[in-house]
Amino acid sequence: MSDLIHKRLGEFIQQELMGCNFVGIGDNKEVFVSFEHEDLELEKAAKKKIKDQFENEIAGITTVVQTSINELQQLIDNLNKALAEVEAKEKDKPLLDIGSF
Repeated sequence: MSDLIHKRLGEFIQQELMGCNFVGIGDNKEVFVSFEHEDLELEKAAKKKIKDQFENEIAGITTVVQTSINELQQLIDNLNKALAEVEAKEKDKPLLDIGSF
């Protein structure tokens, strides 16, 4: 894979597609990009522009999602809270519920 395609892709994305970042290109010519927004229509339009510009030189385009440490920590905290609630509910259940006589 030529470094020339890396440079041209990077420059094109930086100059033409605001909010889109060039992450890299794989050995199979798959292009990896990330976005600074969560607008699916803008992402779709950006990918189309890349595909139109480099259609014979790339195989496909994959979006790389980047998460922050704060988002991951919040996700873990929510999971731990949910697990604690499930465990608390399970503790209140009797081990064997044989009903009444």
